[in-house]
Amino acid sequence: MKKITSITTLLLLSILTITSCKKTVDPVEPDPVVEVKNNISLHFMNKWGMDDDFAYNTVYDINGVNVQFTDLRFYLSNFELHDDADNEVAIEGKVLLIDAGSTGHQELGEISKDFNHIHEMHFLFGLDTINNHIDPITASAPLNDASMHWGWAPEEGYKFMLIEGKSDVDGDGNYENFAIHLATDHLSRAISKDVHKDIENNSIMMMTMVNYKMLFTDVDFSDLSGTHGNHPLTNGIADKVGMAINIME
Repeated sequence: MKKITSITTLLLLSILTITSCKKTVDPVEPDPVVEVKNNISLHFMNKWGMDDDFAYNTVYDINGVNVQFTDLRFYLSNFELHDDADNEVAIEGKVLLIDAGSTGHQELGEISKDFNHIHEMHFLFGLDTINNHIDPITASAPLNDASMHWGWAPEEGYKFMLIEGKSDVDGDGNYENFAIHLATDHLSRAISKDVHKDIENNSIMMMTMVNYKMLFTDVDFSDLSGTHGNHPLTNGIADKVGMAINIME
């Protein structure tokens, strides 16, 4: 009887020992829910007219004057997307610096996956009055580009569009440098474009053509007076930016 009791005691001790050695298992945390977003981007195609690619250092006949562009850049900002029910989403803080000599896509950012159709896109040529007067030294890209800021007149802010090149005004084959800088708050322009595109697979890239010939339709390169700031010449170019930019079907 004592032997059975001893065996029973040993068995109980073994069970207790095994039980005490088991590790405490922490509860399994569920994986965090990742919110799916729609990625929005623009692909810029730089054209001279509807068919020819725009290129730096190419000779263009503009109203009888041979012109070559060496630098042509401009800012777009304050993007808003609207669906066909007129719901809207703003892409906060996004500023694009477009280079006419560089064809490629620019990321706008991410928006809610519930927004799945773009009916219209609204944006600003240039910058709003707040962004136009921030310090380029402390600003984030692309507003940290000193060449796009009026360093000698900082109170005027950024160059909304920088146009530089050479022109042969008298037709003798000798080219003279020129610079046209669209700046000051007065030269920003609100632009609206029809889009009519569905967002599929949480992504959309809108093909965007810029017709630079349109910008210079009425520019007389033999008399470039008023080429900086708020003047009839610069206002005329700013007025055409909205017509020059088109979202392709």
